[in-house]
Amino acid sequence: MGVYDPSNLYTPDWELYKRIAAFYDWWFEPGILARYRQHSQNMSSEVFLAGVQGEYYRKGIEISESYLPTEYRTQITAKARRHYFNLCLTQAQLPCNQNQITLFL
Repeated sequence: MGVYDPSNLYTPDWELYKRIAAFYDWWFEPGILARYRQHSQNMSSEVFLAGVQGEYYRKGIEISESYLPTEYRTQITAKARRHYFNLCLTQAQLPCNQNQITLFL
């Protein structure tokens, strides 16, 4: 199964879940089994505020592309890229709409 990719700061669990789903039997439990708290000091917040989450989405898609069946690989990967491109556009609008724009020089 392997471990988290230490260079992937934003989507390591997403990539691990895709790897598990691709190679192992799994079970879906519809009930809530755990909860977590969100706070401004987590790694996801730092990546989001820096505006580099798209890089990690792309990396997660590229890594998991090899997990897909060959006959569906191109189609699924293209769909994932479109989806996350649109998500990045939406996420980029959030700070703009709130006048929270920071220029990195």
